[in-house]
Amino acid sequence: MTSQPTVILHWYPPSPFANKIAWILNYKQIKYKTVLNDKTEPRPLRRPLDAGYRKTPILQIGNQVFADTRLIIDELEARFPVPSVYPLTRAGIPTKTMALGLSSYLSGPVFLAVTTQFDISRLGAAFMQDRASFNGAKTFNVEKYNSLKPYLRIELDAQVDRIYQGLTTRADGSTSFVLDTDTASEADFSLAMITFFLRGILGADLIKSRYPLLASHFTQMASLGQHHLTAQQPDLTAEDALAIASQEPSVVEPGLVSGQFQIGQKVAVTPLDTGRQPSEGELVALATDRVVIKNQSKLAGVVYTHFPLIGFVITPAEPGARL
Repeated sequence: MTSQPTVILHWYPPSPFANKIAWILNYKQIKYKTVLNDKTEPRPLRRPLDAGYRKTPILQIGNQVFADTRLIIDELEARFPVPSVYPLTRAGIPTKTMALGLSSYLSGPVFLAVTTQFDISRLGAAFMQDRASFNGAKTFNVEKYNSLKPYLRIELDAQVDRIYQGLTTRADGSTSFVLDTDTASEADFSLAMITFFLRGILGADLIKSRYPLLASHFTQMASLGQHHLTAQQPDLTAEDALAIASQEPSVVEPGLVSGQFQIGQKVAVTPLDTGRQPSEGELVALATDRVVIKNQSKLAGVVYTHFPLIGFVITPAEPGARL
């Protein structure tokens, strides 16, 4: 086992959530490598790592795999605490709870509002079918989407206007960090993620002209997150990542905080929002913040996949027990 396991970001460049994690990796000056995921299923060479989880990104550290950006950030904070993405405010107030609350709002209602404005003619039939199944539908209703689009734009504008009202400037004219901190917090990375998404959907010129403080904040975060660095990281193939999992083994200590399950039991871990495909494996640990399952394959050896508890449900992996 190596003393410093390899950190691998499994991503694709247009993904806002994957970019957010990449920026935090860059901000913390963590050495990492990247694996380019297909935008759509199937992803058979990712399954030994994610156990069935469909969303992007995942972060691999040796043979440990972390799903969902919330848990990924928690893990990065624990392993690489400096600089923290939860700095104190300038008045000395802790920011983690505030940052998590604002990030949940941005990655939930605001993010979904932006998705209503895609130019779906550019996305392709395969992508739209994949996203339909991702959201629990059999097909994607293009006609309905296009008919609602101009009306949902009003709701999106209201969401962005609300965010914009909370932005302020410093004496030097730069945009302040959103939680009145001296350094960036997770809330700033979440806001930059939304601006990245808006720029891609509505255009950078519109954002700059209509929301100059938002554009200024994004420029600052692009510098801190060193957006250009991610494309310069060493590329690995999916096969490389599986080999690294096999070559860099580590062990998760068993632990259980709930009497509803037993260590070694086969369980399914399923998102409660979208991509409700269960990830199945042997229960290794159920802590107050996460659940860890174990799987073994010829390609990757033993892999431990970590999921947060918030936004997920754990059930016995038996017929009729899934969502």
